[in-house]
Amino acid sequence: MTTQQIIIDTRKRLLEVGIGIFTDDELIGWANLVLTKLSGEILEQTRIKKTTLSFTSGIAVLPTDFLSFYFAKDYDWTTIEDFENEITDKMLCRIGSEIYVKPTNTTSLGFYYYKKPLILNILTPTVEPEVDQLLHEAIVLGTMVRAFEAMQEIELSNAYSVKYALLVNEEKQVVSILEERYKGKPLFNYQQLI
Repeated sequence: MTTQQIIIDTRKRLLEVGIGIFTDDELIGWANLVLTKLSGEILEQTRIKKTTLSFTSGIAVLPTDFLSFYFAKDYDWTTIEDFENEITDKMLCRIGSEIYVKPTNTTSLGFYYYKKPLILNILTPTVEPEVDQLLHEAIVLGTMVRAFEAMQEIELSNAYSVKYALLVNEEKQVVSILEERYKGKPLFNYQQLI
């Protein structure tokens, strides 16, 4: 689905005609929030990017498209507390928009990370979201949840939240199978919480 198709599909499902209650910008804003959330929940191998970080006094600026850490050879990704307590000799820690490294005399480091998806924009209506096509339906459902919340239709919002969650869980299973074939091991493990 393209950006324009996401807006049209969302409008149809909201039983709107034309611009209706919500502007395109509002719908795209909500779709981008959902897209960002999905990108954090389902980390696809296709969104891994490599860069070389240059450190000054143990600090480097994060790439602007950084979403989540993936891998840096011989370095552990730690919490701020573990970083301050120096639990290992070689470690990385994110604080704000910077990455800190120990040992602090490290000058450069190869670094792999998950990149943020491109933001959807009404000015580029034919662009598709940078997530698996299987997740485009989830973007529509998540956008509907936010629209119903804005309309204070809590029952409808809750109903679509359930549909969204079920769809995302199903897609995690599918993406996991695809990634397992790609990588040779499961990306997600199914858990049922009571």
